[in-house]
Amino acid sequence: MAGLSRTKTTSGGVTIPIGSQVNLLDTANVVTRSNETFLKNGQLSDSSTYPNAPLRNFMNEASLNEANYSSYLSPWGASGTSNIVPSKNGCAFDKVNNKIYIVTSDYYLHTLSYTSGTDTTWIRRDDLRAIIGTSKYTYLAGLQYIPSHSDISNMYGTSNTAQEEHAALAVATVNATQVYISTVDVSGDTYALKSGTNQVLLASNSASGASNMGNVGYSAVCWISPTRIIYAAYISGKFHSSEYNALDGTFVAGQRNDAYGSTSSVYQFSLVPELVPYYAGRGTNNTGGQAGWIHPLYTTNHVWGVRTISTIPVVRYFVNQYGQTISSTLTIDGAFPHNQYSYNSPHYDEDHGLCYLTMTSHPLKSYKYDSLTTVKRTYPSRHSGADYTGYAYDGSASIFIGNTTENKIFRIHPTTYALTTASTITTQANYPPFAFVGDGTHIYNVYGDGSYAPKVYKYQISNGANIANYAIDSYITGTNVAGIARDSAGNFYILDKSDKQLHKWNSSWVYQSYVTLASGPDGAFTPGDIACDGTDFFVFDSTNTKILFFLADGTYGGSFATANANITGLDYYSSTLLTMANSSQTRSYTLNKNATGHPTETITATTSQYTRVA
Repeated sequence: MAGLSRTKTTSGGVTIPIGSQVNLLDTANVVTRSNETFLKNGQLSDSSTYPNAPLRNFMNEASLNEANYSSYLSPWGASGTSNIVPSKNGCAFDKVNNKIYIVTSDYYLHTLSYTSGTDTTWIRRDDLRAIIGTSKYTYLAGLQYIPSHSDISNMYGTSNTAQEEHAALAVATVNATQVYISTVDVSGDTYALKSGTNQVLLASNSASGASNMGNVGYSAVCWISPTRIIYAAYISGKFHSSEYNALDGTFVAGQRNDAYGSTSSVYQFSLVPELVPYYAGRGTNNTGGQAGWIHPLYTTNHVWGVRTISTIPVVRYFVNQYGQTISSTLTIDGAFPHNQYSYNSPHYDEDHGLCYLTMTSHPLKSYKYDSLTTVKRTYPSRHSGADYTGYAYDGSASIFIGNTTENKIFRIHPTTYALTTASTITTQANYPPFAFVGDGTHIYNVYGDGSYAPKVYKYQISNGANIANYAIDSYITGTNVAGIARDSAGNFYILDKSDKQLHKWNSSWVYQSYVTLASGPDGAFTPGDIACDGTDFFVFDSTNTKILFFLADGTYGGSFATANANITGLDYYSSTLLTMANSSQTRSYTLNKNATGHPTETITATTSQYTRVA
């Protein structure tokens, strides 16, 4: 009845039925005319104050925060990438702390933990360009973990203090014209340039080919000690090398100032594992050895070199540990694919010797140079975009996301997106993450697939321990479990997908009752996950791609369409509805429920339209 004229009565009222609308020349949110009360349309109301008011749910789609958390949860970057591509010089080992650092072709630094001789566990990823500076990073030319003096001393009994003082990840980068040496502190929660170290720019010199310094794709750096590096480049068909002081970037005259080979004898520099750090004899003199490849027959000649373009699998060595030029070729294992592109990131694994990584495998593997058939390390698999299910938001503290490949519930910081590995929850066998809700101390995961009786498992957030489980199969079959929610009184709700029954348990998991949800605006709907705002409920309708709102008694209260058609998790926090897709992408929606007026209107619009509520 919008647009009714104002009709004064003897009592001063407007005399329209409760629930009808009228235009008033007022600005107040609540207007009283004698015994009649009017609320401006869009004002929040509730049934206890105005039991006869027509309450509508006004939900405005508003993407407050949108983030793809899979890039932080999934090893090797965002989900959907077809290959794992380690950078050519992108692997380093920290034996002291049992960590591996791998840089992938998308410029991310990945940190993994490992136990000697076993598989690895992915910990985190960091944008190396953000740490180094995008103006200094086009190409990775070298990566090495430099232990501290105290670490070396503890490991081997003695060390050179001057050489071992700056412990961190040493990174060499190229920006097309220059080469930078950066020292990255990886000891804390946030990786950053090491304090007081800054970045070192290598000086140009004729030996390195001054005009070719930083030639992208044809440059490499390796550490022969914590203070000395070799810079090498493939220039005009020849292999050039020169030695630098890694602490100030100065050229060391008279050292490895040579050019070797020719176009016919030197393989294209960008495609070969050209320089590999190797610390010789640390158990005896701890001075750091020479860079290069190692072969069991050459235990005293740790040399560096390049692979020839010849079809014969040989390695040509140029310099021994004393800096003397030598002319030697070494036949290596015939299985070594010396002229293929599938292998990258040569590194010295202190458990397995000289290794390299497969370039595009899934999962990523590490091989020894002299035994390509033996997998020495297997790295974590890449998660797919369909692996993520279950979502819980804990405000300023945590976001919980489940992954069915790993059978884990991951904990993510909501602003820094850092993965809290200590709180990762491993779900019980046959009950992977599906839909869960938190109470600040515990996470409750519900699951059933028809093969196993549906249950709710309760996990301690602080340590991931399974505390209890609750059978629900007397009320819901496994294949019909749609989601779980919790109200402000601590009661739990589980939605049956087939009959739209919302079942209620109290905080001790004693069954109470159920209500049947009414039909939505499109009639039949298929429930996905469910969330509770403390009293009422939100349900994802996967058939019509809408978020549906229901009062506690099952009454339909409104809806809005969502662009996210693959929602696998819902949660509610502080007047915000949060959704997650199976790619682990989340969106937020602002909500205003129990608003007086009509569901087609916007509550933000300036209006003089009122609805009689009492």
